[in-house]
Parts: sequence; C-alpha cells; structure tokens
Amino acid sequence: MKIPFWEEYIRSLNGKSPARSLATFHSRYNLAAKFQGLKVNDMRNVTLEIYSAVTKLGLAYASLEQIERFMQIDNHPSIGAQDLADRARGLFKNKIPNIDKHMYLNEKLENRLTILFEDDNSSDVRALVEVLRHSLFHGAFTPTSWGMANKRESAELLEGLAQVTMRKAGAHFSNWYKSNYYAQQT
Repeated sequence: MKIPFWEEYIRSLNGKSPARSLATFHSRYNLAAKFQGLKVNDMRNVTLEIYSAVTKLGLAYASLEQIERFMQIDNHPSIGAQDLADRARGLFKNKIPNIDKHMYLNEKLENRLTILFEDDNSSDVRALVEVLRHSLFHGAFTPTSWGMANKRESAELLEGLAQVTMRKAGAHFSNWYKSNYYAQQT
C-alpha cells in the first residue's frame, strides 16, 4: 500500500528534502505497509498471527498519529468501517474487551469505545484501534486477555483495522497535499 500523492509531493520539492515530520510519517507508513509479521520461536501460529497483526496495527497507528500531529489534527477523527465494527462487536459479543484493569483509559476514549460496542450503527473503530495499540505498547496485551486466543478471525480483524488506519493516514496526507501543492502543479 502506497501513500497517495507521495511521489508527486517528492517531485514537487525539486530535489529538496521533505519536512522532517513528513519524512517520519512516510517512514512509519512504509514500515507498516511492508511489515510481514514477527518471527518468534516456540509460539503457536495463531498466537503469532495475532501478535503480528496487532503489531502492524500499532505501526499503522503510529503513522496516523504522525500525519495528524503534522497537520495539527487533535480531535481524533473517526475511522469509519462498518464491517470491522460489526466484526469487533461479534468477536467480543457486544461487550467492551477485557482490557487490563491497570491500563488507564481517559474518559473520552472510554466513552468512544462504549459507543462502538453499544451502538450497532456505530462504524467508528478508532477507539478500538487506539486501545489495542495502547494495550500492546503500554499495557498488558495478550491474545488471551483480550479474548482473542486461538481465533483466526481476531487476526483478520486486526489486519483489517491496520488497513483502514493506513487508509485514513494516506487520506490525511492526500488532503494536505491537494490543498498545499496539487493546485500549484496543475
């Protein structure tokens, strides 16, 4: 998956380097896009798939955070994906996942997560993406604690969440590019 308009943006710089924060975004996005999974000895395949998928999700979210920081977007715009929202509600049986009780969730994030799981019409999966990423890198994520042990559909959900997160990051960049450079090129 490539960042839409990235090559055009680089050409528009006429040999100059991109802004440091955009170069960081590009690097994080590429890492997530090219990530093939983890290699770990003595771990069951499905468990490794889940860890790989949630790691890719974390990498994808890091690229989204970077482009939003660059664009000064701080309101956590939704990541709409009705199919993934429905799959998450089904996987977790319409209950908020068993999040480690020692992990602090601010009230806004907890409310957004509650809406996702209590409103069948909610398609905004961003709160789930944020909590999964936070749980992996700062909390106590394990497939078992999240109710994902031995479930291929868990890995598929996580991969889907990573893809929509990357599409959101790419869309942010495209919108920024179009409003700042594209008009000058045409």
